[in-house]
Amino acid sequence: MTEHITPKILLDQNIIKTGALTATAYGNRAEVQYEMRFLNSSHLKEMLALQDFIKNDLSDKRVFVPDDKDFLLKQVLMPNRGRAIGVFVNHSLIAFRTITFPGKNHHNLGRDLKLTPQNLMKVAHLESTVVHPFFRGNGLQAKMLMPTLDIIKASGYSYVLVTISPFNYPSLSTIIKANFLIRDLKSRGGVYNGKIRCLLFKDLNKSGLQEYQDIVSIPNSMTYKQEKLLKEGYVGFGLEKAANAFNILYGK
Repeated sequence: MTEHITPKILLDQNIIKTGALTATAYGNRAEVQYEMRFLNSSHLKEMLALQDFIKNDLSDKRVFVPDDKDFLLKQVLMPNRGRAIGVFVNHSLIAFRTITFPGKNHHNLGRDLKLTPQNLMKVAHLESTVVHPFFRGNGLQAKMLMPTLDIIKASGYSYVLVTISPFNYPSLSTIIKANFLIRDLKSRGGVYNGKIRCLLFKDLNKSGLQEYQDIVSIPNSMTYKQEKLLKEGYVGFGLEKAANAFNILYGK
């Protein structure tokens, strides 16, 4: 199957797509078949277990904040509140991506960008993306992102927002390659407990790449410089690898 699926077909079926992945475990590599499917409340236990496994496996705890049981049940898996898609290998959940539709909720990230009340109702949030370590390197974040954006657009939403740690290169790379722009950067409260996060934005009604001027390359760790550029009207639009780290490209 192709990376993009007709939105109507996508919403009318359970299996989104199938394909092959490479599993790497304890030095051994093997090709396995996968199915990408919609998730529901019956998958909650597997989702929580996979989140816990990922959290315990990470060396940098700043890059991932797991969702709790109530959030997954009442926001993500509740009809008309959100959606979730998962990747299964041998009937086991090895990756998933979640979205929510915040509506008038005060947590709507569109408020940070001063969207109008009408446009706030057109906002969808990308929430967690979780991939089992044995299946990293297969581009699963990107494989799940394109159908997710199709789901959002088919559901009648126009604006997609997501928060990502400035230290999380894989997630930032996937999202920025899909033409999301960094529009804000700050410490966030609530479940983030003061952790700093980039806020990225995409308008699904716009296509094509924007050309930027006054381009500045900033090390991802220099968050205060990035905050200053954002206040001056710059947006983050690209990444480039640097020695032992990476830079974020900002422009106007």
